[in-house]
Amino acid sequence: MRELNNKTLQKYLDNNLKDIETKCKNIIIKHKPKIVKFYNRYMGLFDAEKKLGHTNYTQNENVISLLNNEYRELNFEEYDEMLSLERILHDTKYIEDLEVLRCRDDLLINVREKINRYEVEFDKFHNALVKLNKRDISSSFGLFKYDEFENCKIEIYILSCFLFCKRYKIDVVKFVLTTYAHELAHAFNYLGQDKDGEKWAYDDFRDANETLIEGLAQYYAYEYAKDINISKSFDQEVLLRNQDTNRLVLSKVYREYKKYQKYGREHVYGALIYTRRNGITNFKDFRNLLEIYKKDLPSES
Repeated sequence: MRELNNKTLQKYLDNNLKDIETKCKNIIIKHKPKIVKFYNRYMGLFDAEKKLGHTNYTQNENVISLLNNEYRELNFEEYDEMLSLERILHDTKYIEDLEVLRCRDDLLINVREKINRYEVEFDKFHNALVKLNKRDISSSFGLFKYDEFENCKIEIYILSCFLFCKRYKIDVVKFVLTTYAHELAHAFNYLGQDKDGEKWAYDDFRDANETLIEGLAQYYAYEYAKDINISKSFDQEVLLRNQDTNRLVLSKVYREYKKYQKYGREHVYGALIYTRRNGITNFKDFRNLLEIYKKDLPSES
């Protein structure tokens, strides 16, 4: 990782990220063959993984820029300490000093106020990241890069995932796995061949509505999460709300998969294959296809 100007933060990340990055890489290595097999079966698409380069674990430059400039004073070490202290103060069996016990309520209020101040700064950091990305915070976690010549690769931004999960108290390893599943679904949508060797034309894939493209990737990532029993974690990530504004953290396009749940996997499969073969780029047209396939095909899932 590129060195940060804030040496305290750099040291904190050095001490915490290495082990997490290893765990994240290992879980992706473990699950990649299973995800490929799952997408082969339920997307009806094949060979996408053979055309992908190695997964690149790198950094989102916007994150580094923010940490080196406007948010160089962020202190995750003190935040961790305050969270630990709060847990201890909530459990009286750890408090042997009677004077501390008598002051516990006041201490808890003071500690919570400090935690809240940190979290306000972390929220500002993530909001600034959304503006820099000009899309959504999700593009800070991973990316499927592609071109018309099928020079394609997946990038996973471990640091961004770690900071997001730290703030919103999410299991970072599961989060990275579902992020990878999402990006791999993009790869299958673009690179994968159906049973007749048909693919999604570059121009059509590029021009497709974001709600359609991201909705499909999120749907298949969610279906895989269900298959390995971590769908509750997936829902928690996608439906997160900012505690102060009560606004959803992730944008609407990443929540479209919830609407797909009334359809069977074979309905989404039918609509996906028709969409790829016929140059459909509009989400409304795709949604109409789902209704057609729901009427015409009995549900198996």
